[in-house]
Amino acid sequence: MATTLAQQQCSVPASNLPRQTVGSCFFPAVAWLMLIIVFVGFAPSYYLAGALRAPLPSLAIHVHAIVFSCWILLLIAQTSLTVAGRVDVHRRLGIAGFILASGC
Repeated sequence: MATTLAQQQCSVPASNLPRQTVGSCFFPAVAWLMLIIVFVGFAPSYYLAGALRAPLPSLAIHVHAIVFSCWILLLIAQTSLTVAGRVDVHRRLGIAGFILASGC
């Protein structure tokens, strides 16, 4: 009987849960801030290197920069998906994150 009562109390519909939390604004904002910091930090030496007459990096640096840039964009996508309530897409995209993190 106690387990039946506990199960009934835990079955709260998702529509009754509060939608706005601190994380719903904080985590996407931090992800966008990280994107801005990465771009500003690497703009002179990589992103805008051709426009600023800086020497262009080697192929290994290009590959590393593409993977790292994709990682930051994936972070923004993942935080945005969870805030939007699209956890199903967030989980599927997590598989791509695993592949990206493994360095394939």
